Amino acid sequence: MTIIPKEYKGLLPSDCPKASPQLLSHLIALERAGDKAGAVSLLEGLVVSPKETAELAWTLYLNSAFNSAKLLLEALGEAVPLPLAFAHAHILLVGGDAAFAEKLALSCQAQRDVKVHVPALRAALEHCFSDSFRQIVGNRDTERAERLEALYRSVAPWLDEEGSEGKALRLSDTLLAVSSGRKPCLFATTDKNATTQSLALLNDDAQTITKIEPFLSQERNVILDAGANAGAFSFMAASKFPSSRILAFEPGKAAFACLRHNTRHLQGVEAFELGLGDRDHKPVLHSSIVGSMGGTIARAGINGADGETIDIRNASTAMAELGVTGIDILKLDTEGCECAILSRLGDLAGQSRVIFLEYHSEDDRRQLDDMLSATHHAFSGRILHPHRGELCYLRRDLAQPWDVFRIDPIEMPQA
Repeated sequence: MTIIPKEYKGLLPSDCPKASPQLLSHLIALERAGDKAGAVSLLEGLVVSPKETAELAWTLYLNSAFNSAKLLLEALGEAVPLPLAFAHAHILLVGGDAAFAEKLALSCQAQRDVKVHVPALRAALEHCFSDSFRQIVGNRDTERAERLEALYRSVAPWLDEEGSEGKALRLSDTLLAVSSGRKPCLFATTDKNATTQSLALLNDDAQTITKIEPFLSQERNVILDAGANAGAFSFMAASKFPSSRILAFEPGKAAFACLRHNTRHLQGVEAFELGLGDRDHKPVLHSSIVGSMGGTIARAGINGADGETIDIRNASTAMAELGVTGIDILKLDTEGCECAILSRLGDLAGQSRVIFLEYHSEDDRRQLDDMLSATHHAFSGRILHPHRGELCYLRRDLAQPWDVFRIDPIEMPQA
């Protein structure tokens, strides 16, 4: 049974609870089993001082034992420190009680000495807020997700790291904070690896878009994001090129739910719960031991035991149905389906100004290079290991400024 580690005790300005670890374990176990009456029976008549009540409520909250924590928070009333007000609002919003939760959220903003409570708020965001937020996003409950986002914004001004303006921040293994316009919003991901890659894309750590901006239209670009996952590339592209049309395709159910939430407010982004390929079919998307970033319909050593049936559309047919006659940026990260997609896109790929792709085997890399060599130059890239890397291709006519640096190979004398 998980109990919050010692370093998370004392985050509130009060003593640790006198309740035994056994009691906490029982309460958390009853919560997870859905036995609310059993939890109530353990709590009745147990806690006598407000200080002990606050600490016990906080510990239960951080362990996601929301029913028990709610009982204790209601006994304390509204005159509580900021972290407990935040916890109470969070629990009420998860339960659908929006009106009272919003009242508590406003009380969060009115409190002074907020900086004292920043460590506790960060612990809340890391331990339980992000878990419930991801679950709500996964259930596609947009209204409740937006209310939780509003609650986060009520404390966000005090949580930003120094010098983090305009940057994405990691709140937990599944949750990021990003800036959209002038207000912070929450960016949901599926797992730790998806969070790490999304963070790199959103912060443009590799200057992915910046270095190819000179070769793009200054007005409306058409951007195809195949294998969008949680939507980090689409989000970044929309911020760089706000007048563009961005088509984001993601067939995995959990990843698409995140994509849908993360891009719902971005004009120009169209999200589709589909994968692209060389034909219409419904294969099994195998889970991966490295998380959603490695899910594939192909055979792979990293495949897990689980899977889900997904929809794959012929890439050419899908583009025709959407009225796409040209693509400026083509981004492919489809876990082994890149060659199949390129074969169906044909001239749409050949005429793309820039192509970003990830390859998933040495043979894959060589085949992709052969398919693109007639129309594109390899412009930049990063090799992670022999069977994984990221490549950027630039259309040949756009690469002409570099022809002056070309050195023809010396002809070797024939034997």
